[in-house]
Amino acid sequence: MIVPIVIWITKKDSPIISSIAKQALLLNLAAFAIGAAAAVLLLTVILIPLVFLIWAALVVAAVALPIVGAIKASDGRYYRYPVVGITP
Repeated sequence: MIVPIVIWITKKDSPIISSIAKQALLLNLAAFAIGAAAAVLLLTVILIPLVFLIWAALVVAAVALPIVGAIKASDGRYYRYPVVGITP
């Protein structure tokens, strides 16, 4: 979560890279909040399988989306994250 903040601060002159860094930070915060909410669901016995599915989806999204965003940003193209995407 520190890397998007550092990129956002250092690349304020580039609106595309700055916007992608903001989206990556929002993605990290959203993933943390959803993961914490899913952890509370562990208290119920019935929803435990759902919690593991939610966590698996979060891991895939939290790993894959920033990689795709970084590749597109290095090419100078704008990448909008699916859920937390903002316009530059």
